[in-house]
Amino acid sequence: MQTSPGSMNSPSRDIALAQRLMQLDRRLMEAMPRIMPGTANDSLVQELSSIQRGYEELLAEGPPSFPLYTLDTVRFKIADTENFVARAHDSMNHVEEAASFYKQAAQHYEEAGATEQAERARASLGRLQFAADADVNVELQRLQAELDRAEVNTLPHVRALVELGELCCKTGNDFEAEQHLQDAMDELKICGGDPGGINLADALSETLQSITQGTAKPGATPIEQKMLVRDLYRRIYLALGQIYKDSDPEKAAGYLAKAKDRDSQATNDEFSRRMLNALAGDLGKLI
Repeated sequence: MQTSPGSMNSPSRDIALAQRLMQLDRRLMEAMPRIMPGTANDSLVQELSSIQRGYEELLAEGPPSFPLYTLDTVRFKIADTENFVARAHDSMNHVEEAASFYKQAAQHYEEAGATEQAERARASLGRLQFAADADVNVELQRLQAELDRAEVNTLPHVRALVELGELCCKTGNDFEAEQHLQDAMDELKICGGDPGGINLADALSETLQSITQGTAKPGATPIEQKMLVRDLYRRIYLALGQIYKDSDPEKAAGYLAKAKDRDSQATNDEFSRRMLNALAGDLGKLI
């Protein structure tokens, strides 16, 4: 949307820009639950790419005259969206596309001053590169460094434990793999446990409310945290299923069933009912 020179400092322009930002934020929040394995698809990538273009167009408009938001905020959102595109490709095993977007997101996070998020994107890139290059020692050193940096009983620490478990599983070290994965599950319980459909709906409602109130912190919203926890549980169950597939097929089947249950119809129905109730109440007034 182009504006005339005379309207560059008008309150109506500021309001229009802020509304566009909020609409893009809502679209991004609505797309986020679909980035995980089993739900990510080409239509999601198209939607995320459209949202990314929307943020880029907003950035090109320049800042509002009243500080409703800053251009660095928009730059961060662009990087965030690129990261979600990467994760969607990652979920679909589109390795080259995922690697390209992780690299792009890391660069743009850095430019926006978001060092921690840049490191996370590079860590995801490193995981993909390991899968392609199979340099076990380099990956072990990277993951050990992540464990040393992260505080115990936090999601970054759990994620590093899970990745270590997956790595040991791939290299045939099932004993260490199971140790890391069980440690990860113990820490996840301390972090709140495995969220169900109701928990996800509540987290999404809380996130949407924080966006409308201007208090949302991209990368650390309630829905992002809950979706990360669910994905970590899924990865743990899949890895444990792999470990026991020969020694205890029945146990392996149990873990694989738990992994599949992450996207069960019952969970989806719980989520839908909770969101419908929220939209009929106060949340509907906000959006």
